[in-house]
Amino acid sequence: MRVLFFLQPGTNSRSIFRDMIRGFAQSGHETIIWELHPIRQLYERHAQARTALMQDVASIVAGLIRSNRIDLSVGMWANAIMSLANGRRNGEAATFFDLIESPHLMFWLDAPHWAHGEEFWELFGSPVLRGPFVHHLINNPALAREMREVLGFGQVLDHPYGINEEVFRPVEASPEFDIVFGIGPGDPPMSPLMERALASSDPDMEEIRSEQAQQVRARLAEIVRQSESEAPLGELCEELLRWQLRDRDTPMLERIDALGEGDARLRRAGDELRSRSSLFVRTSMALRSVEQFERAFVICYLSRHLRCAVFGSGSALAGWDYRGERLGELAYEDQHRAYARGRIALNVMRQQDEVGVNLKPLEISACGRVCLMRERPGIERVLTPGGEIATFRTPAGALESARALIDDDAARARMADRALRRVLREHTWQVRVGQILDGLSSPR
Repeated sequence: MRVLFFLQPGTNSRSIFRDMIRGFAQSGHETIIWELHPIRQLYERHAQARTALMQDVASIVAGLIRSNRIDLSVGMWANAIMSLANGRRNGEAATFFDLIESPHLMFWLDAPHWAHGEEFWELFGSPVLRGPFVHHLINNPALAREMREVLGFGQVLDHPYGINEEVFRPVEASPEFDIVFGIGPGDPPMSPLMERALASSDPDMEEIRSEQAQQVRARLAEIVRQSESEAPLGELCEELLRWQLRDRDTPMLERIDALGEGDARLRRAGDELRSRSSLFVRTSMALRSVEQFERAFVICYLSRHLRCAVFGSGSALAGWDYRGERLGELAYEDQHRAYARGRIALNVMRQQDEVGVNLKPLEISACGRVCLMRERPGIERVLTPGGEIATFRTPAGALESARALIDDDAARARMADRALRRVLREHTWQVRVGQILDGLSSPR
């Protein structure tokens, strides 16, 4: 198979996409790379002629696809369809790939709600996202359902991510830190309540979540006001917020379904929320933001009790009482060395959805270190809790688990070895590519 990849500019996301490309090559497929950065620069230099330029570039790419007999093209997020002139097919808006009848896979490293910002929301519900030659890949079934049923996507596959075992690999090193954590930007500011809670041996996370919910309640009220809806959206939002505080792991659509089963008014509000994709996205993002403090809180709490180190964005943890060391921003290819400096490595997701896991557990495990992760549905799909990965639900629980692992070198080594063997057996990009291509032959 000949596969054309539209490679986006960037840092980590670009490297992750290159790892995926390598997986295709390892699987015996011929890979061709088209760099998008020069195209974007061209559009920026000649903004007034952008439409004409996009048509010209689309003609060039169409010729490349035909002359090289490309079987499949792949792009991260919607970068490819936003870089080429789209058009109309059978009276409906259609992507460039539907117009030339060439299969294209969009690899969603982040949920569509977050990728590209609000400019992309205009395409939700559009025929562009459900064309017969367009496929989508996301890392969990709950988001796949949202994409199909609410955002108007067509053929959506859900598979966990993969890793490049040559980039994330064990390094012989004596650990300097108890915990290493790769962190990104975007944490909310630390409140006085959070600051006080950090000093507790067992912080009351429910009190903090309730505080965050009050702020979210105000956001939801404004979203409802702007919606100009005649349905009781306010009541539904309040029930969804209560559900968030009670059980944040239930996927959003399952909550809406359950609330509507016994209440016709809430069912009507749920139907409207489903039918207005941008309203659903704003509402679900607000509800999920209740948990966004947790990532920063957990590492700051652990840094008071253990020797911790973080690497990543310089703006991460700004304004937070973090007491560990900072290793600075690291190149993607050097992150395995940072993990080698810790006895264990931490993963706390920002709860941008309810199910599925990010790349970190696989990357950490591939480096021969134990991953300590905030418990979350979907982890069992890639690693076995208690056997191949350690999980926790509260900061105090994280500290207890971390100390147990730190104090037992043999147990830690056994867990790390089991996880490493599982990742190399089941979660490399070479393995994942085969699963993706099988899914493309029988799309959902």
